[in-house]
Amino acid sequence: MEGTLPLLSEMRLAALSSIWRGKKIKPSGINFQHNYNKVCIDKKLLASYARFTGFAQQNPLLFLYILAQRAQLASMLSSEFTIAIPGLVHAENQLEQINPFDFNEAFDIETSVEVLYKKEGSLPIQFDVRFLQKGNCVALCKSVYIAVRKQKKVKKKTSVYSESTINAHHIMEFDFPAKLGREYAKASGDHNPIHTQYLFAKLAGFKRPILHGWCTISMLAKEIEEWAGSPVIAVNTKFKAPVYLPSSQKLIIDRMEKKACNFQLIDKSSQKINVEGVFSFC
Repeated sequence: MEGTLPLLSEMRLAALSSIWRGKKIKPSGINFQHNYNKVCIDKKLLASYARFTGFAQQNPLLFLYILAQRAQLASMLSSEFTIAIPGLVHAENQLEQINPFDFNEAFDIETSVEVLYKKEGSLPIQFDVRFLQKGNCVALCKSVYIAVRKQKKVKKKTSVYSESTINAHHIMEFDFPAKLGREYAKASGDHNPIHTQYLFAKLAGFKRPILHGWCTISMLAKEIEEWAGSPVIAVNTKFKAPVYLPSSQKLIIDRMEKKACNFQLIDKSSQKINVEGVFSFC
C-alpha cells in the first residue's frame, strides 16, 4: 500500500483514540507493508532537533528515526494493525547508514510490520523501515515495541550495573531535569503525554514522566561522537528500564575497537541499567 506520510502532530489524536482497540490479534498474526513516497524533510524541525542535540554535522543520522517513527505510527493507524497504540513499550531500536544521503532530497520510505500470534503474554511488534533516495537504500531502521498483556506474575529480573559487565574507558554524568521531556517534544514533534504530563505517565503505569527513548539516544550519540571524534553511522540499542524525569544518570563507554563502542546508561540512585547498546563510527 502506498500513501502520503502525515506529520506526527496530525496523528496524535487518532493514536490516543486507538486505545479502544485493545490488544487483538488473529491466529494469522499481523503482517503488512506500507510505502510512503517523496517524503521531504521538515527543515524547521531538523534545525530544532540539531539545536537541541548539538550535533556538529548538517545531516545527523539519528534524525532519520524521526521519519521512521512517523512511518511506524502511520502504519499503526491503518485498519490492518488491530492493537491499541497507547501503552506500547519501545524495547529496541537499530539505525544504520548504508549509503550517503541528502536531507535536501526527498526519501521513499518502505515500512513493514510483523506481529506473531500468541494466545497469551505480551506481543513483540517488529517494524523494519527502509529509506531510499534515487532508488538506492541509504539507511535501515528496525524497531521493536511490546504490547503488554496480562499474564501470570513472574518476578522480573532487573539489570543492575556491575563493574564486570563493561570496561569503563570513559564515564560521563548527566542530570536530566523534569522539563527535558517538554523540550524534546518541541524539538522532535513527539508530544506523547507520558513524557510531558504526570497524570498520563501514571495512567500508563509509570511513577512520573519518562524521557523519550530517542531523546536519550540522541543525547548520548552527540557525547559519544565528541569523545570518539567521528560521526555515528549505526546504533543498536535496548531500552531496559525507563529513564525517569528528573533523574541523574551515568554513561559508561567501553571502546571495543577503533570504530565501535559498547555503552550503558545507569541510574545513579538505583544502579539499574536503563539503556545499553553499541554505537559504530565512520
